[in-house]
Amino acid sequence: MKIFRELKEEHPDIEISKHYALATDGGNFSLTDKELFLALQKHKGELDINTLSDKDLQKVIDETDELFKEVDDIDPLEEDDPWHREEENY
Repeated sequence: MKIFRELKEEHPDIEISKHYALATDGGNFSLTDKELFLALQKHKGELDINTLSDKDLQKVIDETDELFKEVDDIDPLEEDDPWHREEENY
């Protein structure tokens, strides 16, 4: 089946038997060819949705690192800030 080749090319780290087992809820061998094909298509679609490429994963890591960088200490009560100055005629 062409779908097995596509799965192997797109996800070479997963063995075909694992794809079969995942697509058929544990390796159901009593499926017709059409049922198996539909199950494999559904499985392939789920993998495509739930799989990040290495490039995308690195982007997520880099963006997350940016969130945790230290920020310059800014005194929120600086005199230049008109929102934090005390009113003289209070």
